[in-house]
Amino acid sequence: MINGQKRSLRRPVRALVAALLLTFALCSHVAFGNPCASPPPPRFLPGQIDHYPNGADIITCTESPPGHEMWKIDYPSVDRSLTDYPAITFNPGDVVTLNAGGCVQSGGFGSTWKRYVNPDDGSGHLDSQYYGTVQIVGVTGDNNPESILHWIGPSFIIPQAGHLALGYVDDGGIGDNGYWNHDDGINNQCVNEDKTTVFIIIDRHAAHLEDCKKAVSFTNTPVAPPVPELQRVAELLTDAAEVPVGLPITKDAQGTGIKHFQLFQDGHRGERTTKSNRPLNSAEMHNDGCIYFAFTPTTAPLWYPADLAFDSTPQKNWQARPWDLPRAQIGFFDLEALNRDATKWLSTFLPGYCSGAGNSWRTSAPRWIEVCSPSRVPPGQWTPSNLTNFPLADQPDSEIAQSGAVCNWHMKHEPSISDGCVDFDMAEWNPVQNRNFLNAEGTVSNSFLSGGDYSGDHNGMPDGHYMGVHTDVMTHNEAVQNCPDLSTADQGQLCADWELNIVTDANYRHLLARDESTLNDRNGGDCQSQHASEYRKGNQAIDLGGALGVEGEQWYYPVGYRPEAGDRILARGQWIIDCGHPDWHAELHPVSLLASSYLQYSDFAPTLGSTWNRPLRLTSNWRALTGGVPAVVTKIVASPVFAEGSLEVDVWPPARPSACARLVIARENETPSPRWNGVQFTENLLPADGNPNHLHLTITRAPFNLEFGGDGDVQNPDSHLTFFTAYMAWWVDSAACGSCKSQPSRCYPSK
Repeated sequence: MINGQKRSLRRPVRALVAALLLTFALCSHVAFGNPCASPPPPRFLPGQIDHYPNGADIITCTESPPGHEMWKIDYPSVDRSLTDYPAITFNPGDVVTLNAGGCVQSGGFGSTWKRYVNPDDGSGHLDSQYYGTVQIVGVTGDNNPESILHWIGPSFIIPQAGHLALGYVDDGGIGDNGYWNHDDGINNQCVNEDKTTVFIIIDRHAAHLEDCKKAVSFTNTPVAPPVPELQRVAELLTDAAEVPVGLPITKDAQGTGIKHFQLFQDGHRGERTTKSNRPLNSAEMHNDGCIYFAFTPTTAPLWYPADLAFDSTPQKNWQARPWDLPRAQIGFFDLEALNRDATKWLSTFLPGYCSGAGNSWRTSAPRWIEVCSPSRVPPGQWTPSNLTNFPLADQPDSEIAQSGAVCNWHMKHEPSISDGCVDFDMAEWNPVQNRNFLNAEGTVSNSFLSGGDYSGDHNGMPDGHYMGVHTDVMTHNEAVQNCPDLSTADQGQLCADWELNIVTDANYRHLLARDESTLNDRNGGDCQSQHASEYRKGNQAIDLGGALGVEGEQWYYPVGYRPEAGDRILARGQWIIDCGHPDWHAELHPVSLLASSYLQYSDFAPTLGSTWNRPLRLTSNWRALTGGVPAVVTKIVASPVFAEGSLEVDVWPPARPSACARLVIARENETPSPRWNGVQFTENLLPADGNPNHLHLTITRAPFNLEFGGDGDVQNPDSHLTFFTAYMAWWVDSAACGSCKSQPSRCYPSK
């Protein structure tokens, strides 16, 4: 053995005998006893085979208290791509926690020992050729082995019966990997580490996922007498803005600065009751004549953790909701397709494991709408045109017509003599009108890292830029290379785009490109026949499903603050047509501001919705901060293409529970973060009448000129600009609550 050189197996007869004994032991063990009480024998005993001098798969287990099993595997097999451990079984409802550490001899020449979980490739990145994997049926993607790194830490729920399998990824010649001839490895990553240990903790049947009766049951709530002002705006919102706020269920109430207040709930005009488990909407008219409605739709896209969402194999097949039995074996790719179809969205008022859109601790945040009434005009004469800021729905014909003309009816692609639709020398992203940035609001249907981008059209991340809180070779953030050449960025490189799909509010439909796929009136080659599946579909293209596309380099948006499916969102960006596709769809690209929100209504529960993409202080301490009442978390990112003098964004709470409730705001960073380079911010509570219902944030910066290159994208993002934070907003009881006319004994409605 010189310099870790690989060599073949010895003692084949002894190995065969050991394997037969192990098979017999496992079969009899599983059939006749408690596996934890008598773990199976090692695959190899110490001294039995050269490259496992201390043995292989040495398994121990303790159980205390009953039902809490702690398994330990020393020297797991690393000389084959997958090893089954049938004695370590899982049943539906088991809660499992994994941990692992140590090093492996990967063979070859030179320094060949590597960390099992997070190997160093020698250049400061995780090694994508050597690492341990795990496979658990119903949990890991497409039931294939995945990097064990991602599954270490937060617990997860087992949706179906199975057993543990561990594997190892090697670039070739895996057969004599093991734990022999120790060296310290590249960059001394294996100093004093000469074995690997894997820990598996199983809490048997700890999750009672079938207990959803309370979530789906409801009573009928009587409809309350309407208030003319609130009723008129509610009818107009339903009819002219496509915002069905429902029917009032509380009597008229007053509070400081508030002339009228009622709670609303999902229901149709003329009905006498509503269903009590639907989201509560609120309406309040302040003394200045402005009316605020908080509206939560009854359905939303299915939430999944954005840190799992990569539009490339094998990650696109990861099981994104293993706790959710009806969708336990649906990966990101399938969830993405479901979320494009609004008819398949799920209930916002049920937990995620009870057929709901969110999970056990988060669901969709409300949309707040502010309109102001005209002076001395009775409510019966209010119209969308005389109500200030009324979000009148756009008609379908407001969408962009002839969007392909913005691209001169070509698409940026490699030249082809036989295809008159392509042009390599054109810009890929062309502005619809000008290069001014504008807003769009709506619901995030999908949020993911793009796969297959051409790296030559993208900007690499500058050294030292903050990318987030979690590093994982399979979750594509700061540990992944930054596009060293003009290749296809299909491994999650930092230059790859982060993509959002936004189902816009009805008053932003004009930002979409119209479906003109039945037309063939363009000049030039026959694009319709050559690109029939995409030709002129606009934003009705299959991968958008009617949503507005949003793109930007992934390093613009730190992990922890990225929008996720089901979030309420405001995005500000350059309005363009994507000329890289024959559908000629509209996007905001790039985006200077993202403000996305979700409603947290319970403690963060990793077993029922683990994600690294959350503001850690706020979400993890929800109960300590709020006292256990629902709160809206709003994530805000000003990206490196923010070049305007200022940006403005509102931070909204849940629907106000009573006229006497008082707004409370907490910030993720209690003091300004040292990473907030180049920006200043001011916070104001509004309305300024002593009873505010939101925080207005203004973000300012010094002048900065953006430069656009031949591809149409920003060529000089400000590498020094970093601003990201989050707010949590909720309501608390007031000392004056007892005087509220509508609810004399309480401020919060019963759950």
